[in-house]
Amino acid sequence: MTEKIPNKKISQKLIQIKKSFNNSTQVPNLLCREEEEKTITNFLKKSYIRLSQKSKKKKIKNLSLFISGLPGTGKSYTVQKSIQKFIQKTNKNPKKYDKKLQIVEMNCMQISDPRSFYQKIFKDLRLQNNTILQQEETEIFYSTDDENMDFEDEMRYLQMKFQKLTTLTPRKITILILDEIDTLSQFRDHQELLYQLFDCASQKNSKSFILLGIANNLEFTDKLLPILFERGANPLTLNFTTYSIDQLSLLIKQRISPIENYEEVFHPQAIELCSRKISKTTGDIRKAFDLCRECANYAIKQKLNCVTFQVMFAMINQLVDPKKSNLIDSLPLQQKIVLASIVLLSKNPNLIFQSEQIPFDSNRKKTKKPKKVEHNLNVNILRNYYISFCKLKKIDSISRQSFIELLDKLEGSGMIKLTQQKKKKSNIWLNKIDLITELDELEFCFSKIPFLEDEFNSNLK
Repeated sequence: MTEKIPNKKISQKLIQIKKSFNNSTQVPNLLCREEEEKTITNFLKKSYIRLSQKSKKKKIKNLSLFISGLPGTGKSYTVQKSIQKFIQKTNKNPKKYDKKLQIVEMNCMQISDPRSFYQKIFKDLRLQNNTILQQEETEIFYSTDDENMDFEDEMRYLQMKFQKLTTLTPRKITILILDEIDTLSQFRDHQELLYQLFDCASQKNSKSFILLGIANNLEFTDKLLPILFERGANPLTLNFTTYSIDQLSLLIKQRISPIENYEEVFHPQAIELCSRKISKTTGDIRKAFDLCRECANYAIKQKLNCVTFQVMFAMINQLVDPKKSNLIDSLPLQQKIVLASIVLLSKNPNLIFQSEQIPFDSNRKKTKKPKKVEHNLNVNILRNYYISFCKLKKIDSISRQSFIELLDKLEGSGMIKLTQQKKKKSNIWLNKIDLITELDELEFCFSKIPFLEDEFNSNLK
């Protein structure tokens, strides 16, 4: 049994260890992804050289890189490090790299429609080029000539203007980084946008544009690549495998190695157990860091002198359920949002009351308020909250019919239970919703998902 020793030095070390596992912590060098970093850096170098060639005889191709891998495998972090390394290289040798780089980054979860996507690109590039693009931006996005365009015409128009954009600053090369591009697969216009961007970086079209796309969903990758190759985009591909036990252990130790004699307060056996457990479940390094941070926090609260094997084992049993964790990770974006909304509403009854006040359909007939208000979670309340949640996150909400079908899928997976109201069986919007899965377990899983983390922290107490 671990002894309780109220030692200030030990407490300070545990606090340091807890902070070292925060998502914002920066590490000096990249471990376990050296080969992937080398591949990305070489791609950027070769693409830059091809775009800088003045000879028209030499073909320019493969100016897009498609990066895939499960969540938590270091894709985005490796891309960031590779970009930083390449920028430093170009700055050191201005004669060889005479064209400047301009970087545009975007998380595709924030894309509401193709026009807003192109607007954001223009805004980012205008900030990097003073007012050079201001007139062009106004001409493209704020004119009224294209109000009657159909979908196909508007997409072709936006693509043409985007290609023109990449030539407006001839002494610069644009690197566009799109994270979580698999979220674009849900809607037709978003899919077409994705195809267009890879077309723009293809052999025929690209003049000063390099594209890096990052995807988490491997099923999406298998579907997208054949389509891109059929269209002649021919992107290079790079897959990130999940971290092994040894790699997870090495990355954990890297975070706490700056702390002197960290082994005294965070036992190597605890690190080994954490690495083995995460490797068998998801291989997600972020979950390993979360687990280690929770262990350090537990030791601080309990005034323990260290994080031992027993402490790690207890926290694993308390926090990690591999079946539920894997299931939630594999859910499509919209199912994650709906299930997360159910968790938030179930945890905080005040949110249910607020959602009851939002009219679901402005065209429906007004009804008298019931005498007794029971704050039970039903489909109508969930739909209201879900729509407001999507607006907050700038994500397109799905239709009413798709929403009902999505709830059926969640019920089929054993996550929720839908119960018809006895008095009004025909009204599906009044069906009661209950969670079958333990609320605390779902809360922990969702609080570790980056785009949901802030919402949970602000609403869950």
